[in-house]
Amino acid sequence: MKKYERLMNLYTSFISCFQLNELLLINKLEEIRIIDCRIDFSLESYGKEMYLKNHIPNAIFIDLETELSDTSISNSGRHPLPPIEKFNELVNNLGILRSTQVIVYDDVGGGYAARLWFMMTQLGINTAILEGGFVEWVRLNLPVSDIDEKRKSNISTIEFINNWNDGPYVLYDSHQIKEILNSAKLLYDSRSLERFAGIEEPFYAIAGHIPGAKNHYWMSNLNENSKLLPIEDLSKIFPKETKNTIFHCGSGVTACLNLAVAKKLNLENPGLYVGSWSAWIENYPEFIETDN
Repeated sequence: MKKYERLMNLYTSFISCFQLNELLLINKLEEIRIIDCRIDFSLESYGKEMYLKNHIPNAIFIDLETELSDTSISNSGRHPLPPIEKFNELVNNLGILRSTQVIVYDDVGGGYAARLWFMMTQLGINTAILEGGFVEWVRLNLPVSDIDEKRKSNISTIEFINNWNDGPYVLYDSHQIKEILNSAKLLYDSRSLERFAGIEEPFYAIAGHIPGAKNHYWMSNLNENSKLLPIEDLSKIFPKETKNTIFHCGSGVTACLNLAVAKKLNLENPGLYVGSWSAWIENYPEFIETDN
């Protein structure tokens, strides 16, 4: 038990498929929650369909669009965070305690699962992204299941935090970003270089980036198998002054992967502009740059 507790303390950024499988083999199902976050933004039912086809044993499916976002909030981008009360309720309905180890995964290398990683981490819950995701899990021929797992609620409701800003990461809105454009803060755009440069924009009507922003594509942290690069390689390419850095992306989802990498590298917590590009162009469409 002491060995297990020691291992649990390590799983706050990433976990390998073999490490997760070990937890399943020693039957620690009461202490962990595995959450399937697969999604395709162009196919509404993709995630649930893939989950029902097969998934990691005991995993529960969560929908990023409907459960991890609140699109009723105006001028806040494509995927605003839901009210903290609503997310606290969801976490309790999943049977998650303060001591629970949460593992999240997707099939794109963690870029989508990172949204839930950030939200859980903001609540103070030990959470890790599965390296390589479900693709790597299947490639290693590890066990899968097609059982639609039922959610098990906590007996007593736990109020983790009262406000999204009560967690370890500082969150910024569009107006705050506008105010710090010429300050010492560093804005890092987590989208692809092509989207950052304004060469292409598959999701939004306006292409480009926030004035003065730099680029660190979230997928540049991964190898060809969508697993994390070795630490020494990550250290060479990842921004080092994270204390004054704010990450963003298209809608506040994949930028969270860069937050997890910073944690893996034991860097200071960067900030997060949740609304990201989708909120920026709603509020300040006249303030954009391109590299064309």
